[in-house]
Amino acid sequence: SVTLWSNLYVYFSLFCVLYRSFLTILVYIFLGLSSVGQCVIIHGKVSLFYFEHHTHSQERNNLHVVDVYYEVI
Repeated sequence: SVTLWSNLYVYFSLFCVLYRSFLTILVYIFLGLSSVGQCVIIHGKVSLFYFEHHTHSQERNNLHVVDVYYEVI
């Protein structure tokens, strides 16, 4: 039964990792569809960096940082 519980623990941890990466992929898709900018994942914290663009140049001004916290229940 010890091996059974260890296998369940491995599967559960794998599920948590996949779930977190799934949320990350959703954030990436949201960023891509809304053309917001770049997404940086740091230790489970999703930091969204988006820039306000000039209309006739590629310069990036007014850096905004939005922290979105999520946790695996």
